Amino acid sequence: MPQLRCTGITHAYGGATVLDGADLSVGAGDRVGITAPNGTGKSTLLRIASGDLQADSGTVTRAPSTTNVIRLAQERDMRNRETLSDYLARRAGVAQAQAALDAATEQLEQQLPGADDAYAEAWDRWLALGGADLPERAQDVAADLRLDLNAAATSELSGGQCARLALAAVLLAQPDILLLDEPTNDLDHDGLARLEHHVRRSPAGIVLISHDRAFLAGTVDRIVELDEFTRRTTEYSGGWDSFVTERAAARQRAVAAYAAYEQSRQQLTSTARTQREWGRCHVG
Repeated sequence: MPQLRCTGITHAYGGATVLDGADLSVGAGDRVGITAPNGTGKSTLLRIASGDLQADSGTVTRAPSTTNVIRLAQERDMRNRETLSDYLARRAGVAQAQAALDAATEQLEQQLPGADDAYAEAWDRWLALGGADLPERAQDVAADLRLDLNAAATSELSGGQCARLALAAVLLAQPDILLLDEPTNDLDHDGLARLEHHVRRSPAGIVLISHDRAFLAGTVDRIVELDEFTRRTTEYSGGWDSFVTERAAARQRAVAAYAAYEQSRQQLTSTARTQREWGRCHVG
């Protein structure tokens, strides 16, 4: 079963530590939600998990090593004069896989050493990511979302069209592990319903960052909380509602433990004061 595991991830920007020993693991079929206040390091963790950013320390492993991981960020990264079809192919990882396959084909034609293995690997990745039927699937998804792939470049789309195009990329992506950073942004009710349905039925392992609590409650089965002070992660099983209940109970236990500590400290202080006073009286 494909799995992605991040262990002991530490990373800093300009001397400020944003991650300090953070962990994250996801396998096929898993639904993991990441929660933390803004600016805590959630997106940084996904960038490191996808391989788009190198951690200062810690390990990121894919088992097997051929596990395909795609990160779709809240920034839609629309490029000047890029067609809608090209955008979808790039965001789904197929354009990159096609480029690697073309390069491997050229090496094979030149009979370079290792070309056979490189071609086989590139071919398998292109197939796994859905390259063989992407144009047909893209047309169907675009029509369903009221997008015309031949109408214009991405730079000419309206805000609503941009949101639907970003959703189309999520619906078309076929990696083993899918990392979604705020995928609910700017979606209307219909778009949210389509996204939730897709997240529920996709065979991929999915990690979600979202401030939409209702969406998290309807999709994830584990929550990873990134603490804004320690910059470490704590995992809760059972979905969003269980996380809220368990976190509240944990905070109550922490408050009770601190109260018990304060009471004990005050008792010890009082005892020590009494002993000092008793000692002065007897010395006098």
